[in-house]
Amino acid sequence: MELLNPLDLPELLDLCLGLLGRSPIDLCSCARVARAWVYPAQSLLFRSPTHMTFRLVISDITALRFRSIVIRNPHLAALVREFSFRFVRLARDTIDALCTIEFVNLQSLTIETSEVAPIHAFHKLSSLPTLRFLTVFIGDDGEGEDFPQCIGHLRSVSAAIQHLCIGAPTTQWKQYLPSSSSARDKHIKLKSFRLQLPWHELIASYTPIDCNAGSFFPFDLSEVRAFSTSDERYAPWPALSKARIEILDMTPSYTHFDLSPFTNLTVLRLVVYEDLLPVTKILPSICSAHPIHTILIRIEESQRILSDGWHELFFALGSLPLNPFPDIELEFVHSAEVERFQKGIGRSLMAGLASKTRVKITAAFFGRMDEWWQSQIEGL
Repeated sequence: MELLNPLDLPELLDLCLGLLGRSPIDLCSCARVARAWVYPAQSLLFRSPTHMTFRLVISDITALRFRSIVIRNPHLAALVREFSFRFVRLARDTIDALCTIEFVNLQSLTIETSEVAPIHAFHKLSSLPTLRFLTVFIGDDGEGEDFPQCIGHLRSVSAAIQHLCIGAPTTQWKQYLPSSSSARDKHIKLKSFRLQLPWHELIASYTPIDCNAGSFFPFDLSEVRAFSTSDERYAPWPALSKARIEILDMTPSYTHFDLSPFTNLTVLRLVVYEDLLPVTKILPSICSAHPIHTILIRIEESQRILSDGWHELFFALGSLPLNPFPDIELEFVHSAEVERFQKGIGRSLMAGLASKTRVKITAAFFGRMDEWWQSQIEGL
């Protein structure tokens, strides 16, 4: 009896190829090993084309090359699950050409633009019934002059979308978010909603804006289970008041923010820059009824934090009235900051908290923020 090669078993082959991640060179090599390896390798290689070596977002030449490959091999378009555009780097003709590809299984679409014109081009892709994740970055140059027209085009997106991320100048998008659950034209119920602001706006002065002009926003926020905002002052809290938020990711300000209404909260991530005071002010609003099992605090600028700030943070964490006590994770931007903290003031502070729960110290760069958020919402 002839022995079966373990790699002839589809399940084992998929597992082994999956260990390669998104390495284009390795996956291309695997596709040439045997006929049975071609489709499994291609399915990983073309799942997210912008991760391939010719990187679509970089130039018109590589983007059109990708289109040419897919046109000659139509089955490859069906393998694409994630697709990204950066209109600022692609010519309009190139964008139009890419949008003619039949992405019949597209699940995630990312659009980045500072112009209105290209927005029309992605109507076909954004209305696909398979689409679940939509990310739109508007006004990459910080101006956002065409934002009203861009946000208006969201009215035509697929009703199947469950996860939305919008990145835009604060003074623009706030006017087009619903201020209450009674806003009209909300035909799409979201499970997760994320609002990102440009870096320069995080340190800009806050000017309250009337957000009653939410007629362009076609999304229902009443069923959102995961919400993320880079500044809690600009979030549409009235529209989220009836939502059963389980995952909350926010950058608290110096205003008093009360977490007690979020009675379904299980995961809390707080992002701070150079002052821990906003975090230490928000933690006491956690009550014993909260089902929180994980608290993650990401520190962007630890060098400027004084020892008193660290003591106040750990005191606030140790005083949480939760049973069972949640896991605590501190996330620094650089590994050197982790080492400096653990060798310095962190050693004694962690020892005191470690008697109550598991304390984890990690280092992660900016991209980890997006990876973390994606991992949280994929299970919703």
